[in-house]
Amino acid sequence: MLAGARPDGGVVADMLQRGSNLPRVGDYNEVLVMDLIRRHPGISRIELAERTGLSGQTVLNICRRLIGKNLINQIGQIRSGAGGRRLAYQVVPDGRYAIGVDIDPARTVLIAVNLAGEVIDRMPLRMDDHSDIDQIVAGIDRATRDHLSRGRRGTLSGLGVALPRAATARCDPADRQQTRAGWNADELRDSLRSRLRIPVRIGPDAVAAATAELWAGTIDSQNFAFIYLGASVGAGVALGGEILRGETDNLGRLDHLGGDPNGPVCACGGRGCIGAVAEPSHLVVRARDLGLLNGTDPDDPVSTAAGIVELGRLAEYGDSAAAEVLDYAARTYGRAAATLAGLLDLDTIVFGGPNWPPLEPAFRRIVPQTIEALVGAGAPEVTMRSTTLGGEVGSIGAASLLLAETAGPFVAHLVLPA
Repeated sequence: MLAGARPDGGVVADMLQRGSNLPRVGDYNEVLVMDLIRRHPGISRIELAERTGLSGQTVLNICRRLIGKNLINQIGQIRSGAGGRRLAYQVVPDGRYAIGVDIDPARTVLIAVNLAGEVIDRMPLRMDDHSDIDQIVAGIDRATRDHLSRGRRGTLSGLGVALPRAATARCDPADRQQTRAGWNADELRDSLRSRLRIPVRIGPDAVAAATAELWAGTIDSQNFAFIYLGASVGAGVALGGEILRGETDNLGRLDHLGGDPNGPVCACGGRGCIGAVAEPSHLVVRARDLGLLNGTDPDDPVSTAAGIVELGRLAEYGDSAAAEVLDYAARTYGRAAATLAGLLDLDTIVFGGPNWPPLEPAFRRIVPQTIEALVGAGAPEVTMRSTTLGGEVGSIGAASLLLAETAGPFVAHLVLPA
């Protein structure tokens, strides 16, 4: 069974999106049909027409075009009522694939993902927070060319790049946030396009991670937030099975979301904001104040990531000070998660990212009860879970940003009412 397929063959909420028989949205209809086939291998033409609202002839024409593009194939006929038979389809996994990279100083790897959501290649990279544009582009270029030299089958859709949120903020150029090395998303995208001569899409790491959950079919929920814990923290949000991006592609900032009501006053005037007390570097500072991690530099993301791992190890072996730091982080993010769930009516909170594994034991113990206490009695249940895609979720998501344009109907303004 392909990734993303429901074992029971059921239709998830986002599959109730409708198509249109108008020519101006023909491309969208094609993507909509493609996504249904990807999620439900063996689906018939009649079922496609029923679920999209398109005419049978329109669906047949779309399927013929998709077959011509080597995106789907016909797998024979399936029995229907009264002894009849229906044409059935499935995706060609290697018909398209994309390369994704999550540029996190603690862990950077290029990953190739096919239409079935399967990882088909990995290419490790070495980056740090001080790498400039040329170094980053050269590293991605070398890894991509190494991948292509191995004769990968299928058509490459392009390169997706996930970045810490500060580097992807889109605002006035004078105010645009940047990494310490001084580069930003626009410069990186333009340089990669010029060097590689393939389509390039860039997005925040948290948004990419949420996209990966939907694309790989690893989550049942259609209304969830993915809280990404990397060099920086942020949230990717899905409502109705569609990833939200925001007007400036900057939705999901947690910097000034309250996490500690007794914490210090933030520069914004709030108290205990996530961006002031609970990012990974702050946890390292907190540990150092308790006499731990004295050799860890909170201003160095690689050193910080190693420090978080060490905190997890110390807590596992019974160090009460390390456990106190991790419990504090769990309570803080639990409050933030409860705020997101209550505000957006979410039913699931997913955690992941390079710094997630050492934090997971404390979070599993504390976050669910924190959410339950703050969301309130009588409110719908909110589930907390860990990503099943591991530390590569950002890179998988970056590739998914490209693949979603081929086979993911994430174009809300084209969805017609049922």
